[in-house]
Amino acid sequence: MRYGFLPAAAAGLFLLFGAPTVVSVAQDNPSAEQPKAPANAKEVMAEIQKAGQALGEKPTDEQVDAFFGKAWSLVAAYLKANPEAADAATLYQWSMRRAGYGKNNADFLDIAQRYLKANPEAKDAAQVRLYYLAGSLSCEAFKAEATAEMAKLDEAAKADAAKFLQAVEIRLMDAGFRKDDAAKAKQIEAVKASELVKKSEDVWVARDAQRIVLSSTTVEVKDGEAFPDWADAWAVKDLDGKAISVAEYKGKVVLLDFWATLCGPCVREMPSVVKAYAAFQEKGFEVIGLSFDNREGEQSLRDTIAGKGKVGQMTGVMPWRQVYDGGYWNSGLAKRYGIRGIPHTVLIGRDGKVVAQDLRGEELLSKIKELVEAGAEAEGGSK
Repeated sequence: MRYGFLPAAAAGLFLLFGAPTVVSVAQDNPSAEQPKAPANAKEVMAEIQKAGQALGEKPTDEQVDAFFGKAWSLVAAYLKANPEAADAATLYQWSMRRAGYGKNNADFLDIAQRYLKANPEAKDAAQVRLYYLAGSLSCEAFKAEATAEMAKLDEAAKADAAKFLQAVEIRLMDAGFRKDDAAKAKQIEAVKASELVKKSEDVWVARDAQRIVLSSTTVEVKDGEAFPDWADAWAVKDLDGKAISVAEYKGKVVLLDFWATLCGPCVREMPSVVKAYAAFQEKGFEVIGLSFDNREGEQSLRDTIAGKGKVGQMTGVMPWRQVYDGGYWNSGLAKRYGIRGIPHTVLIGRDGKVVAQDLRGEELLSKIKELVEAGAEAEGGSK
């Protein structure tokens, strides 16, 4: 896997700590002299970095959880001891960017609560509240308050599709923290059956429902096997609200291009995709863009497609369709196909089977040409 662009949490985890040197997280020695408490946020971050360097190159989920457990403990202890600390912003920024790792950890929830009280209007406040409420549902120290908040949300959700989906997402996160697959399945079925969602004319309700359902199941994409079409799980719509599936491109060579306008490596690779489309589109080649842009990035995406953005030199040559739900690294298709780095491509043959993944540049162009020309020869021979 090439990690051209990583999720904020994962990127922060590995890029901040540098090359890991030890396979597992070091354990505290009870008999050792207790270390001096950090005097400032810089020292807290140094301790976190030290713990991070104890992770292996490919840490297990348990190792990652152990690392964050230690990190949350360090941050929470410092903030409790120094509630008015002028340098608290450094710790809040690091922690909230990794809120997805907070789960129902009491120390993380304490940090999030403090952050929200100090920064109620922060740009990320809504997302942090989502993580905070979901984690609180199964943490005894925060459960009562969270249960009361959910009761209010459920009442509002009876007549509001957006609120309904918000409640579903919180419960899905809670079920994930508790590893309760039955509870997750129940929530997904509720979305699929919701008349509120079906009747809503709000484009974001449609996008959020799509993201939530597609995120609920991960499927493996294997070379040589049929591509597992997202249409099997949900009626996906493109950026312009029109239904789209891989099945409708049957008989063509298709490139699925996972990318984002905010991803530098993606933009640098785009000329190869444009070149391939221009050369082979009339010969049976198509592209489907799968955008990882966030909720605030829709205009940037539309501008880029129109040649007004970061790839302005490509004006008029990005006419292929795009799938976008504003989910960033929680995008439904990112989760469904386990995409952990972009740019990422999946090349599908005329028979619907995956030919290759993650091809770039001239290697991509060569393989597309090979597939398109082979198909043309086969059609010529059958006439």
